[in-house]
Formats: sequence, structure tokens, C-alpha cells
Amino acid sequence: MNRGSLKDTTAETDILIGSRIRHFRQAHGLSQTDLASAIGVTFQQMQKYEKGQNRISTSALILICKTLGITPNDVIGQFFEGAEVSVAGQLAEENAALKSTLSEIRRIAA
Repeated sequence: MNRGSLKDTTAETDILIGSRIRHFRQAHGLSQTDLASAIGVTFQQMQKYEKGQNRISTSALILICKTLGITPNDVIGQFFEGAEVSVAGQLAEENAALKSTLSEIRRIAA
């Protein structure tokens, strides 16, 4: 593998991790500002994490997961075959799906 494809893979991974964090944050009804404040970073930093523009340190990932009541495996488990999602992660996934369905019902009813 050449260095260019490794860089692309790393950048894509950062984007996917940020997307998972955004998904769980939204499922918990938190704003970027709320989550950023809870872990001691700025809103802008949280925004960059979620967009994959800045790499998330292990310590920041742990704080994010503790704040959201999920495990790091819920965020990064998709990169490992056979990784299980925690109960909290499953509930967050179901919550997000229900919110999406409710939003669609409200749109149709309007």
C-alpha cells in the first residue's frame, strides 16, 4: 500500500468516527456545545472532531463515551469484525431510529 492510500484510509476513518460520535450525540439530544462543554473543549473543536478534520485523542474519546453513556466499542467497533455494540449503544441506535420515524410522521402529517 502506498502512503497516499494510507492517508486516505486514515482520513476516511477519522470522518467515520466523527460521524458515529455525531450520531450518538444527536441520539442523546445534546448539542455540539453541550458535549464540548462536558469534555472541556470548544464548540469548534467538537465540530472538527465530528467532521473528521481533527483526530480524536484516546482521552477525548473516553470522555465523549462516558458523557454519552456508551463504550468506545460503540464508536470504533465497526472497524473490527465481530465487535459487539453495548446495550447503551443499541438503545442510542434505536432512539435515533425512533426520532427519525417520528420526524417523518410529523412531516407527513403537516
